[in-house]
Amino acid sequence: MTARVLCKLQLACVVAVMLCANVSAQSLGERTIKSFGVGRMSCGSWLSARRWSPGDSNLLLSDKGEAEQWVLGYVSGVNSYGMTQLAQSKNVTEGTDGPGMLAWIDQYCHQTPLDSVFDAAVKLVNELIGRVGAK
Repeated sequence: MTARVLCKLQLACVVAVMLCANVSAQSLGERTIKSFGVGRMSCGSWLSARRWSPGDSNLLLSDKGEAEQWVLGYVSGVNSYGMTQLAQSKNVTEGTDGPGMLAWIDQYCHQTPLDSVFDAAVKLVNELIGRVGAK
């Protein structure tokens, strides 16, 4: 599967989750950003799901997979939008990979367990933009 097809598949999954999930709103200055699906999960729940190991509940495994894919899909969507719609010249994920981004979210969530996964993903994207100097 090519990277382009995989990216489109991830974006389609994110859109599907957003359409089927409850909505949460977060104020950002004068704007309100709505978060859907797993983005509403608390960082504490994220950490519980990420600790899954063989022998644990399959429901927890499902939460782990959904949460990880939600974050990766969110970052991919922001990156894609930035490069196509905002004429951003750099790939914000340059120099990292999925496991690296998930580890960053883990660290953030350890420090702020009451924040949402959406909050963590927004902070991750801001960190990535700062690292690559994307406009």
